[in-house]
Amino acid sequence: ETETIDMWTSNKQQKYIFHIARDNRYHNVPILGGLWGASLARARRYLFNLFKPMLIPSIAQQYKGAGDQQFLWDNIWKNVKTRSLIFDSYSCEPLGGQPFLSQRPVADNCFLGCIRPCCTKATFRGSQNPNNTCPPVCRPKHHQDWIYC
Repeated sequence: ETETIDMWTSNKQQKYIFHIARDNRYHNVPILGGLWGASLARARRYLFNLFKPMLIPSIAQQYKGAGDQQFLWDNIWKNVKTRSLIFDSYSCEPLGGQPFLSQRPVADNCFLGCIRPCCTKATFRGSQNPNNTCPPVCRPKHHQDWIYC
């Protein structure tokens, strides 16, 4: 994860005001509740106006439970998708995104956003299961052998 954040915060990526990560086959929504970031230094006023609806009680109350993801989808996604640096292991084709910068260790079940405890035998759910392989289109062009990306 730090590799993607380092890349996003670099001067070469100034055009991107948002960072989005999707790292599991069930991460099939545009923006997950805890796997995004926004750069206030790059677009403070724009982002303030974009998130302003969260401060309006009648709007905020419509989004209960896991409503944060729905709010992000309804109000934020359409405004940031072309200004986002997105990394995606499984839904890169329908949702957009590029491969992660490093290969996932084959022997564990670690992924960003994993509900704790993660990366233990207790949470191992067969990461080597063929159903968990990432689609070739979501693998780095020069690393098509990264089947668990």
